[in-house]
Amino acid sequence: MRHLDPDRPFSAVWSDPLSRRELLRTAGAGVGLLAIAGVAGACTSSAPPSESGDGSSQGGAGGGEFAGALSHVFGALDPITQTWFGTVVVTDFIHEVLYRIDPFPPRENVTPELATELPRQLDETTYRVPLRQGVTFHDGTPLTADDVVFTIGRIKDPATASLFMGFFEIVAEARSVGDHEVELSLTSPTTLLAPLLSLAKIQSRSAVEASAEALELKPIGTGPYRVDTAVSGNAVTLRRFDQYSGPRSFAFDEVALDVVADANARTAGLRSSQWQAIEQVQAGSLDSLAGTDGLEAESVTSYHQVDLLFNCGKPPFDDPRVRRAALYAIDRDTITATSYFGQATPAWGGHLSPDHPSYTEPRTVYRFDSAYARSLLAEAGYGNEPLDIVMLAATNIEEINSQTPLVEQNLIDAGFRPDIVSGEQESLYSRVSEGSFDVYLASRDASALGVTDAVLLLRLMYTGSFPRTLLFWDGEPLQRLEELSGRALAAPDPASRDSLVAEMTDLLAEEVPLAPLHFKKQITAWSSQLSDFRPLPTVGLALDGVNA
Repeated sequence: MRHLDPDRPFSAVWSDPLSRRELLRTAGAGVGLLAIAGVAGACTSSAPPSESGDGSSQGGAGGGEFAGALSHVFGALDPITQTWFGTVVVTDFIHEVLYRIDPFPPRENVTPELATELPRQLDETTYRVPLRQGVTFHDGTPLTADDVVFTIGRIKDPATASLFMGFFEIVAEARSVGDHEVELSLTSPTTLLAPLLSLAKIQSRSAVEASAEALELKPIGTGPYRVDTAVSGNAVTLRRFDQYSGPRSFAFDEVALDVVADANARTAGLRSSQWQAIEQVQAGSLDSLAGTDGLEAESVTSYHQVDLLFNCGKPPFDDPRVRRAALYAIDRDTITATSYFGQATPAWGGHLSPDHPSYTEPRTVYRFDSAYARSLLAEAGYGNEPLDIVMLAATNIEEINSQTPLVEQNLIDAGFRPDIVSGEQESLYSRVSEGSFDVYLASRDASALGVTDAVLLLRLMYTGSFPRTLLFWDGEPLQRLEELSGRALAAPDPASRDSLVAEMTDLLAEEVPLAPLHFKKQITAWSSQLSDFRPLPTVGLALDGVNA
């Protein structure tokens, strides 16, 4: 299988169209940017023979099998470069991080996982991170501080082209202090070091350097499960790792995850007991599943967004007034009721949902107002004739397919004349990367990476090449946003940080190179035979503490 080039939203601006297509592919199907489910060529792998343990694992008593259905594919299983939604879900079982952010609301609690305590500050920009001792990789080698240094080095290396490179620019140097302590020198102070370090799933230096397969479908981690078999874009079977010594608790000896893109097929499989839990349930199926004996279903507030991405590099959307006109044109309340069956919240206030701890209402709050949209078009010089635009819509995604006709009619009513180019997301990659579009209806969930802090969420979208190469947005407003972002990362306290976040969201509400339309609720369904199962507010299925 060809190794997939990763997305690089924090590296230098890309001029090569192929690079930008690969950026879109991995950014979307992965987590961070657009929820694009791309299918890679099928590959298989086998894990090493089962390791024997000494019974000291904190993973819980083993027994039984779990079968679940995911909605998003995975390509390779390298957690540093592959940010497909499916890859994020699978590698959470395989790798550990230094610090883990609670995946359940309010998603603010940060606890040590491979670390034994929160970062210990030595001076203004120097920290020490002590590591758990006795940690073993799936291939039997011990974890040392050198593996942590290696992982951070991979992220920072431009040749790796990691999505997380921009986050780790603040880390000037990582070095080992003995076998079980890492020292970090930063370029500036930050109060976000532990959440930032939660992005790095620690890899084995020896495994990665010994074989490229460790970056494909044979990853070697220290997590509670190791890969038994994997078929890229299709399915993965995980086996319990007997020597796991971490704080998480799992009851299943085997976890089998199938990728099933069709929501109706996932629902049918749950009803027939083919799977014990499924993610991404259709909003229209929630009440039916919740009312079925033996099944449970629940919707959870999330940061999953459906957006309009504008091509800011050419008329007409190079003019912020035209971008704002498109937002005033769309009747989000009607879309909430008809496309989401009420399982979404209109994002009138921009990038952060009102329940986010850093949310403050921006100066510009949108509303549905076709007449005002028309006046903005006229002000921008487009008031005489309907304004022709090319709108891309990935209609293989349920919520986008259902709302596309409504968005189209709203735009027509406001003075636009959209030419809808619909299809599966992969078929739209080249058009976006080449800039042959005007507006793109897409979805994303940056919080699937684990970070929920407002600064980190905004940096994911608006630092580096992503705004320049896919939104074609550059110039003074972006430079101002990046300056605010850097100051926010180095802010000495939450109040100062939130003040800078408010400035960033005000600027984005006025410039709107990318505009959230809705925050979609995550709906999960599962068998009542699973005890202590909890639905996640993002992609994936959480099995910590779950029994059958």
